[in-house]
Amino acid sequence: MTNEIMYKLLKAIEKDPNTNQRQLSAELNVCLGRVNLFINELLEKGLITTDKTPATIRRACLDYLAPQLVF
Repeated sequence: MTNEIMYKLLKAIEKDPNTNQRQLSAELNVCLGRVNLFINELLEKGLITTDKTPATIRRACLDYLAPQLVF
């Protein structure tokens, strides 16, 4: 079943690369946490890539840069 869901996930991402995890969850009828888990596995295996920086990294960069910004 896991391989079937991962395959459907890959096909859904291929169909609409700009979709989000919530939309994928609804489309595949799986919980949001499972979609997140599968996406992370696909990223680790190199089967998909992302051009977005995770929010925690963005937040860390802003926390570092914000005090140094001069307006």
